Amino acid sequence: MPRGRPKSKITACLHFDRPVYAKGMCRNCYIMKKYWSDPEFREKKKAYGRKASLKWLNKKIKKDPEFNAKRQRTFRKKHPDSFNYMMAKSYIKKLTTEKKAELIKEIS
Repeated sequence: MPRGRPKSKITACLHFDRPVYAKGMCRNCYIMKKYWSDPEFREKKKAYGRKASLKWLNKKIKKDPEFNAKRQRTFRKKHPDSFNYMMAKSYIKKLTTEKKAELIKEIS
């Protein structure tokens, strides 16, 4: 007679070839379900992602101080419309309400 607990099977997701992680699901499905159902878990994951992204960027900048400038130049070349939109948006944020009104009058 085999000892221990019998192995559980995947019943809640369609990844039958993967090992069971929790609640009858594989790891990816369990984490995705928890991500969308638990706001606290979602914020924790987002914060971790932001931290990891910044860590990666700082590492790249430490290696090559011009990395960020190069990255911005390539973005501008590939997406000129998006870049112009972002620049206009940041410019408008800095304007006072009077200046915004003047611009709207000039345009129309």
